[in-house]
Amino acid sequence: MSNDPTGFRNMTGEVPYGFSTDRFLIRPVTVADAQLDYDAVMSSKEFLRIWEQASWPEDDFTVEANAPTWTRWRLATRPAMRSGTR
Repeated sequence: MSNDPTGFRNMTGEVPYGFSTDRFLIRPVTVADAQLDYDAVMSSKEFLRIWEQASWPEDDFTVEANAPTWTRWRLATRPAMRSGTR
């Protein structure tokens, strides 16, 4: 038995869908998050360009332009999420 007060550890080996408290929520990103994610990226684009040492995101970056990235991420992580390895 774990002393983990968050309940985040799961003895079944299955990866939980998410986790939340009164202060935050952790869960997979969904298409419904697209506009919020876009707003966050574009409001911090100067910082991200320094962090990434690249010109991303471009000034003309759109929500639609990010869709292929989200699709690749979801496809890449889905098997690991199901198997409990992530």
